[in-house]
Amino acid sequence: MVARLFGAPMALGELEGRLREREAEFRDELVDTSELEFDVEDGRLVYGKERFRLQAQALDQIAAKVRVPANYLRRCPAELLAKNLNYWLERLGAELLVRFDGDEVRALLSDRYRPVSHLEVVQSLLQTCPAEAPVRWEMDATQLVLQVMRPSPERSLLGGLTAQNSETGHCVVELNALVYRVICTNGLILPGGEITVRRRHTREASVTLLELRRTVAEAWPRAARHADRFDAMRMIRATPVEPVFDRINGEFTLNEGQIDAVRAAYQIEPGYTLFDIINAYTRAGNAPELSLDERTQLQTVGGRVLASAENGHRWI
Repeated sequence: MVARLFGAPMALGELEGRLREREAEFRDELVDTSELEFDVEDGRLVYGKERFRLQAQALDQIAAKVRVPANYLRRCPAELLAKNLNYWLERLGAELLVRFDGDEVRALLSDRYRPVSHLEVVQSLLQTCPAEAPVRWEMDATQLVLQVMRPSPERSLLGGLTAQNSETGHCVVELNALVYRVICTNGLILPGGEITVRRRHTREASVTLLELRRTVAEAWPRAARHADRFDAMRMIRATPVEPVFDRINGEFTLNEGQIDAVRAAYQIEPGYTLFDIINAYTRAGNAPELSLDERTQLQTVGGRVLASAENGHRWI
């Protein structure tokens, strides 16, 4: 089940329903590595009387734990892969949190890992945000990113919240304020402000979820004011624009693909204010040729440039 952040929004309540259905085949078990074995015939993981295929990210994780390069294991025939992993698993002597998805393993994590599900994140939002609130979202095997907007029919800039989570150990639980521009369907992530939660999956999930719910309850009624912050950037001239782009690209070490996407986005809607420059980064966050991480970074760059301008940082 995958959507794209630049696709049409759906209702937050509908997303909750989809995530609930998705969890039907999920289960977790704490397993000692002595109970795990890889089959030499097909390379599948054997646990008890069951056999499981490892999803790509799970293979990466077991490879990291036994310190065998994952790219090497992918090139191995089943027998050699199994012999490598079985040899080092016998010597690992650890307890792992194994996250199953039907007849597949989606993650092999430390026993210190405290999962927070995507469904729990959405349910935390629904404690305050209405079920009909529009949400854009994107999910792959390792993470979910969503952007929920507070509707305001008379405005083209909407306030909202953005959340990110991984169920497989690939990113923290994170919540930030969001500004969404309806005209070009791009989001501006505002990290590091008073509306920010960023927690690792090493403390109890109930504590993290309580913090999420409290922050959402405080942030949602005030979401519209963040749109005004972005709108105020129309008053700041930024000429010539090319050196400004160069400084921002260097400050955030953007790659060539991201820089090209920003240039193309700026040509769609050029201008000479900081609003236009920030808008180029957030619009580029919709570029389909970029990965989810690359697109999310561009939307975060837009927010950091906005905060830097408000704080009078000279590098802009």
